[in-house]
Amino acid sequence: MFVLPYISIKNPLSPDDPKDNQKSDVENPDNKQNSGSSNNKYSNLRVLFPVMLILIALPFVVSLSLQQQSFRQKAATLPDCNSRLTCGACTSGTSSCSYGNGTESCSYTQSLDGSSCNTVTFAQVFCHINNCSSGTTCSNQQCVSTNTPTATPTPTITNNSQKIVQFPSSGTQPQFTALLADMSIDVIEIGTPNTTTTYSNWSGVYWNIDRSARPLLVRPSANATIIWNGNGSSGDGLFYPGWNGKTSYFTFDPAGTGGSFHINNFVLAETGLISTAWVENVTFNGFQTSGTTAPSEDGCTAWAFYVSTDGVHRAKNITVNNWIVDNTAGATGHKVNGFQTEHDPQADGVTVNNWTVTGGYWALVGRLSTTGLNVSGWTITGTSGPSFDSEGPSGVVKNMRTINSGAPIIDSPMVDGGGNVWTTTPDKPQCQ
Repeated sequence: MFVLPYISIKNPLSPDDPKDNQKSDVENPDNKQNSGSSNNKYSNLRVLFPVMLILIALPFVVSLSLQQQSFRQKAATLPDCNSRLTCGACTSGTSSCSYGNGTESCSYTQSLDGSSCNTVTFAQVFCHINNCSSGTTCSNQQCVSTNTPTATPTPTITNNSQKIVQFPSSGTQPQFTALLADMSIDVIEIGTPNTTTTYSNWSGVYWNIDRSARPLLVRPSANATIIWNGNGSSGDGLFYPGWNGKTSYFTFDPAGTGGSFHINNFVLAETGLISTAWVENVTFNGFQTSGTTAPSEDGCTAWAFYVSTDGVHRAKNITVNNWIVDNTAGATGHKVNGFQTEHDPQADGVTVNNWTVTGGYWALVGRLSTTGLNVSGWTITGTSGPSFDSEGPSGVVKNMRTINSGAPIIDSPMVDGGGNVWTTTPDKPQCQ
């Protein structure tokens, strides 16, 4: 630490003896003669005094400047943050409530190893907000008027009201399939509110219904946890829409219910837990899966979600957001992969956002002629093969984050939309 030296400087503006102030020029005739030399002395001191102060302060100024320069250099060499995504509020500028209607600005604020880092702006992320204007309410992802229809002596189901059917905890697979085809209903609520409902040994739920005239929403009952547990080792997945005819306008989504969908402990052959063919305008959001294995396929051709084809028609407008694929709980080997498009003719318009995938070989594989494949906001951990592998589809991949996973493959016409953080490890030659 720099210590200021003690300097005693007599005030040059004060006479040596205060009593001299009381002497007149008459009593001290030499006063006038000495005034010239005295003024010169005081003038010299007035010049030297600020110079001495500058010399004293100079080391502090130099030290502060060096510290600021060091800080700027240190900040300039810090790595970019790549962890702890912090987001602002979800906002939407229009009256809407469809999923993905809003955006939020996000930034990485920490590094994976806990070291200091520079905050990095993460591109805007799509989010959901019920932004319906006054006098409307959200219904089937649309803002509709809350005007109550005029009562009639015999209430009937009209296009301005919804018929909601609760599927009981004791319900069977054939009963569920029948409800999917019932064109008199608008909403199926599964299970008992505020409880966990488990449906065991379901598999191969096929349906082929065009519901463009009356779209169907399937959701959990309020705060209900819905589990489809095991498939009796059939090798089949759970849901197969569109495999024997056009299937359209179905939405599975737990958003806004406080409930959740789970598919656990399936033993798969070459298929997906959900596998689509000729479908249009279908949504399967918010599923969680764990404990699923594919021993006969060595985990290479089994998937949580599989977009296929009937061999004739191109599927259109498939949305599969907010999935959690956990290959650590209960799956000791031959773990399933996340999402795949395969076989021609492939789908037009596939949105797959905000997945979390742990383990398996691939998190996402895109193949053949898929168009409009939009992938964003995934977190992928510990895949033994490429975390993202697109060889054929067109679309955009952005805002992806991988941890200890295989390096991505992004072949044209797929476009790297930016915001991706790939933390890679060498691939393991399991699936080729």
